[in-house]
Amino acid sequence: MESGNTTPISTRICAECTERLLDRDRLILSKDGSMVTRILYPTDGSDVAEYALDWTIDLAESTGSEIFVLHVVEDGKRLDHSGLDILRTIGEEFVQKACKKIEEHGIVAHSTVVDGKPWHEIIDLAKSEEIEMIVMGTHGVGGLSRALLGSVADRVIRTSSCPVLLVPAVDEKVKDDR
Repeated sequence: MESGNTTPISTRICAECTERLLDRDRLILSKDGSMVTRILYPTDGSDVAEYALDWTIDLAESTGSEIFVLHVVEDGKRLDHSGLDILRTIGEEFVQKACKKIEEHGIVAHSTVVDGKPWHEIIDLAKSEEIEMIVMGTHGVGGLSRALLGSVADRVIRTSSCPVLLVPAVDEKVKDDR
């Protein structure tokens, strides 16, 4: 029987193990002794991207990071100006929705909507804003359900100079979105 301490030993051991795991995770997420402070979250509005946002928020909360939200209006689409304006407006809505959710968690959010090739714009923004980690879904709205990795995610991991966390679809609704 323990004297003077009413906390069961199993609870104390569990808490100690949890703290050790958190310390390990903080160390893994640190770079040269400093935590990741700038995370890029590219979104295309897909369910997989929305799921990746949850991971991004969790990571930002645990590291005290700010989040840069990016939507790219793909310039390869053969649309007139009004069609591109509609896509930009939809992109702005995706970004604003994500920023609102991020800010509800007390995290600083920066929003950007640009025209271009998605993988290229992601890499460019990561470099220009000195992003320390990119968090994105494995597949977006253009992904093929049989592909192991979406083409944008594939190009990003091959060309990024910072770590990239790819978040896969986990439930049937998200998987069907691919």
